[in-house]
Amino acid sequence: MSGTRIGYTFDDKAFAAAVAKLSGGLSKGVMKAIGTGLVEVVNQRFESGTEPMGAKWHPLLPAYAAIKKGPGILRASLMLQRSVTFSVAGNQVTIGSNRIYAAVHQFGATIKPVRAKALAFRLGMAGPRGGKSSGIVRAKSVTVPARPYLGFGPKDQRSVMETLAVFLHHELSG
Repeated sequence: MSGTRIGYTFDDKAFAAAVAKLSGGLSKGVMKAIGTGLVEVVNQRFESGTEPMGAKWHPLLPAYAAIKKGPGILRASLMLQRSVTFSVAGNQVTIGSNRIYAAVHQFGATIKPVRAKALAFRLGMAGPRGGKSSGIVRAKSVTVPARPYLGFGPKDQRSVMETLAVFLHHELSG
């Protein structure tokens, strides 16, 4: 499968034992709620342009920023952001994207031509009257910096803990 994904496995034995005594373990519904919360955290990263630990993503090259469409970095068509989903298997929640270029943006990459001498793409440049225009640029390779949107940072942890707190409150009061 193309794309990229990160799995989160709930493996706190003491907590799992306490939950098992309450209701027989974490239900698939609770795990789905955790997955939904984690996808929301990833969506917030796309909107803020930050990686899981909170640092800003590497900025766009000025020439590309001049012609870029969409509301922000990695959001030209919103296809990558909208492709982030989750799946549940037992006590594991997996978050990821099936877009072919997802791993390039998550981890960074150097792209080289396969069947040609150079890559060809459009970049912004100054137009004849000082305005913006676009022109074809050729390069032997292009390095795309890593802009991690998947991972497990403080906001992810908070989301999981809040979901579990709601679950435990419901179990203890119900």
